[in-house]
Amino acid sequence: MSCWTARWNSRSMAIHVAEDFVEALAGGGVVGRGEALFEGFAFDAARAIEAPGGLGDLVEEDRFETLGGAVRFHESGMEGLVIGGTLAGEDKFGGGEIAETSALKVGGRDFVTGRHQYTSDMVRPSMLFGRVVRPEAFGATLVRLDSGKVSKGVTVVHEGDFAGVAAATPEEADRAASAIRAEWKSESQPSSKELFAYLRSNDESPRTVHEAGSVPDALASAPVKLKQTYQIAYIAHTPLEPRAAVAEWSGDRLTVWTGTQRPFGVRGELAEAFHIPEERIRVIVPDTGSGYGGKHTGEAAIEAARLAKSAGKPVKLVWSREEEFTWAYARPAGVIDVVSGATKDGQIVAWEFHNYNSRTAGIETMYTVPNQRIEFHETKSPLRQGSYRALASTANHFARESHIDELAHEVGMDPGVPVEESGGPAVEGCVHHCCRAVRLGWQGAFRTWVWDRGRV
Repeated sequence: MSCWTARWNSRSMAIHVAEDFVEALAGGGVVGRGEALFEGFAFDAARAIEAPGGLGDLVEEDRFETLGGAVRFHESGMEGLVIGGTLAGEDKFGGGEIAETSALKVGGRDFVTGRHQYTSDMVRPSMLFGRVVRPEAFGATLVRLDSGKVSKGVTVVHEGDFAGVAAATPEEADRAASAIRAEWKSESQPSSKELFAYLRSNDESPRTVHEAGSVPDALASAPVKLKQTYQIAYIAHTPLEPRAAVAEWSGDRLTVWTGTQRPFGVRGELAEAFHIPEERIRVIVPDTGSGYGGKHTGEAAIEAARLAKSAGKPVKLVWSREEEFTWAYARPAGVIDVVSGATKDGQIVAWEFHNYNSRTAGIETMYTVPNQRIEFHETKSPLRQGSYRALASTANHFARESHIDELAHEVGMDPGVPVEESGGPAVEGCVHHCCRAVRLGWQGAFRTWVWDRGRV
């Protein structure tokens, strides 16, 4: 059986490893030895097995032993195999086969000493430094531009609503951008206090995602009803490295170095912006200083390429932290209305869920409800918005699970009661893991050790 598969969720990997290990031994299975396991998680798994009252109490002691975060097997066919506790490659037990050892990260020293090169560190021959003159409001139109006070030798670019400069040094580029006087025309925009009412009132295209039964009929007969609204704020990605790009033209061919999660998409955006075939554009992605879903678009690449085209030299453009917070796209804000009905013993009989703007990932309920209506409402957003880690599921899960807790309170139930016992919602994955953890002895000192250290 394959029990040592590495899991994506690093915070719970050690727990899964320990559970799988114990489950294999308690059930008489043989633990597979061919798959890689990271040193740190082997150590945590060993600690979990070692803990008094923990998982190790469920199996015979003669099948394995632990020492200093390592596990040594006595399983048939695995005698002497050691996993974990091998930071220097030594076998703490002596005489055993080392299953895995730690290795230095390739380029790790350069990362921690600052020698590693990101886009913002790049230098090209004769390279200039770019700055963009930003408008005073989102969606503003550039009416007039006065660059008379800009120093000689600085390239000023004005194309439509775009204005920027390219200069020999970052400081000179900053001074030049500040010297430009731009007049913008903009429309009024909603404030933070007005945002959620704005989203609800700018519903452009509602669509039903899922519908079953009759929600109105079920609500009419439900002895317990609950109606709540949940608000989802915009969230900035705040990558460690702000957007940056270096652009260089060679005739009608363009090369751009930029930290992006979507290089082919950026190439397409560049081709559209400059009306040239994609075959003449090369996008090179140096290591990126984080993205979190926020670097799917090529705005910095287009701005750098526009400046480089006018200047006739390579241009590096690095957004400031202020620009990153203001002009980058954000996780969508949203308003979520939930109406539910339940019986007095906690059976959910009606579920109506309306999401305004914060997208559809995870929007359908995982609970067993005979009467449902789930709708997503596409709305006009005052801010740029786009991908974010976990996509929209964080917003929909937040609203749904908050509502479930509140509905449980209304019927006098503990929302933490295993849902299978109530005969209500069926959340297969969560219930499986929670019940499995209890079955394997996830309690006592071991549970305290796990929770106190934020492992779960």
